[in-house]
Amino acid sequence: MNTPKNVANLLQDISAVALASDDALFSMPPQVYCDEDLLTLERERIFRRDWVCVGRADEIRDPGDYFTSDLDSVPILVVRQKDGSILALVNVCAHRATIVATGTGCARAFVCPYHAWTYALDGTLLQAPRMGKDFDSAGVGMTQAQLTEWNGFLFVSLDPDARPLLPRIVSLDHAVADYRIDKMRTLHRETFIWNCNWKILVENGLEAYHINATHTDTLAQVAPVSKVRMVDGPADCFHYTSGLSDSFVPDKPDPKIAIANPDIDEARQREAVVGGIFPSFVFSVSGDWVWWISMQPISARSVRVDHGLCGLFDIDQDLIDRNHPNLYFLDLALAFNEEDRVRVEAVQRGAESGLARQSRLSPLEAATKRLAAYLTQSLEN
Repeated sequence: MNTPKNVANLLQDISAVALASDDALFSMPPQVYCDEDLLTLERERIFRRDWVCVGRADEIRDPGDYFTSDLDSVPILVVRQKDGSILALVNVCAHRATIVATGTGCARAFVCPYHAWTYALDGTLLQAPRMGKDFDSAGVGMTQAQLTEWNGFLFVSLDPDARPLLPRIVSLDHAVADYRIDKMRTLHRETFIWNCNWKILVENGLEAYHINATHTDTLAQVAPVSKVRMVDGPADCFHYTSGLSDSFVPDKPDPKIAIANPDIDEARQREAVVGGIFPSFVFSVSGDWVWWISMQPISARSVRVDHGLCGLFDIDQDLIDRNHPNLYFLDLALAFNEEDRVRVEAVQRGAESGLARQSRLSPLEAATKRLAAYLTQSLEN
């Protein structure tokens, strides 16, 4: 693919952001949030090649449990196997390419609703009715996609030769090791569409500079920006640490619902880690809960957002009491999500004005430099 001149110029601008001194950080040019040609390159070299989070392992706890998703417009089916492992299948029938499964559920096998071709949990073709005696089903089945798990999060890649994810994010392993994220249960899940470029939302999720102004009555009351410390690291991931406000004292865990975590002491309970795995996964873990989002571009000006909240609580989603003091974060997260939506959509409108310019950034916005380094590494390859 020949790179259009406008995209080549934007790649040079992005590279300059990545190479800037830590003492003189500056933003990416507004055009990177609006250019459809750049998005075409991002989809080809990032979202078709790298790892994107599609959900959590605890959402499919038993053999046959499954959920469906999409990765760069490719339908994906994630299934718990009989041996307890998890596979990701391209959710397309090998016969006439219709979608095989929808939504979530539990199945012994998958029957295509079009012509009743039947597949095992691993995508192997089991039955193809009335195909004739000479039909050979050997090697026929649903295509497998790459899947890897990190702390209970499931990442899928469409590239069979994708660079392994886990060796690239070791620094994040050390940062969150005490929190037992892999043992947490999903308490809330939703998917929504916001009217902004995917990179705007990644930057917003990983910078702390906006917290006190944007989240004055919500997040800033719990974890103010004064507690933030940026952490250096590789181009494939990013994180910073924070702490709870001195005036914020969470209730003691309720033994009726809480899962004990002997790995974390009281001081660590009052810390938080905000992190991201590029291209588009952002999370925050504090004490016994995690907020996360995973983003995929729909267009240069809109993004699909998969969002979840998890916690060290042994409770089903259907039985959640949102007024329980240990579950304060459920409504808190919904509130600051909406505050972020308003701001990132306003940034998109400003970027599209044609009058916005690059600007110096605060040290609390260091993630922009790291994202630019990741983009340079991925897009110029």
